[in-house]
Amino acid sequence: TSHTTDAKIFQVVQNNSDGLVKVNDANGNTSVQLDGYSGGSSFVMSKLGVGTSSPQDALQVNGGALLKDRLRLMRTSGPNYVDFNSGQNLVFRSIDTTDANAATRMIIQTNGNIGVNNTAPDAKLSVDADADGDLINVHTSYTSDAKIFQVYQSGTNGYLRLNDGFGNNIIQLAGYSQGSSYFYNSNVGIGTTSPATKLDIEDSADPVVRMGRADGTYWNQKVTGNNSFNYQLQYNGSTFFEMHGDGGGWMQGSLAQNSDRRLKRNIETIPSALKTISQLRGVKYQWRQDEFPNRHFDAKTHLGFVAQEIERVLPELVSEGSDGYKSVTYNGIMPILVEAVKEQQQQIETLQAQNEALAESLRQIQAQLNQLMEGSGTR
Repeated sequence: TSHTTDAKIFQVVQNNSDGLVKVNDANGNTSVQLDGYSGGSSFVMSKLGVGTSSPQDALQVNGGALLKDRLRLMRTSGPNYVDFNSGQNLVFRSIDTTDANAATRMIIQTNGNIGVNNTAPDAKLSVDADADGDLINVHTSYTSDAKIFQVYQSGTNGYLRLNDGFGNNIIQLAGYSQGSSYFYNSNVGIGTTSPATKLDIEDSADPVVRMGRADGTYWNQKVTGNNSFNYQLQYNGSTFFEMHGDGGGWMQGSLAQNSDRRLKRNIETIPSALKTISQLRGVKYQWRQDEFPNRHFDAKTHLGFVAQEIERVLPELVSEGSDGYKSVTYNGIMPILVEAVKEQQQQIETLQAQNEALAESLRQIQAQLNQLMEGSGTR
């Protein structure tokens, strides 16, 4: 070139047994190199156009109707390739060891849908399985390539798994009516992002847990109230059991306890039941609301017993909680009352018999007195 002193702008060079063509700029710097060696380096340092004389990018491929603006990246040893077609889908194909023809492994459609093993994806990402096993895996760098997210197929069923950083399964969701879905060793929140228990349900309205059958019948477990807590069990919308935050509650129907003789041993009639009852004191009282606000006591007047007084007479009916406060099993007093009534009735019957005997003696004495008075002429 005449631009600089004897700079070479075009060269044909022999490199050992191989040919080399270089196109240089005005300063002798190589812009294009074509290397005839199979393991050599050919390159373009500027924009390269195929089918265009004014490329706008590092590589621009234009074509007419015959070429369809196609760019294909292909292996020399087989039909594995990537097809770029202007206005058409981006196709990735490969061949396996059992098939002589290349199969489409992934396709990116012009509408943005991506198909993996699916040539007609109907979503932004559509993955088709052709056998049991993992469909999608997400790995972590925390440990040796552990799977932290999995979508997999087993038979005709789909599963979604979330694992910890070591690959241990924590959550599984089964897309099968008889499959197993679970949350293992983790808290689950509904209506809250910070669950404090295994299942934590929160709502600005009254939270409800509903358990139903296919025939339309169901049970509701409902929490109601703002400043006070009410727990309800409902059947088809009707409340059958209710428990209040102050410890009260009610139920529709009756409550039965185990009482079968076959379950018991050392059965004895309660002795001296009347004497025992006479040692008990029934009281009326109010709860100490101000001193125990966390117990949510009400302000009503109640009837009952004092646990410490019951304990001195009937320790079997008194239990102590983990907080140190005592409770009374009130229904344990009922059999004592039954035996006390029977003892009292026996005393009444004895007194009645004694009264009848005294009355008979009085009648006999009166009859004898009447006879004496008649004999003496005093009547």
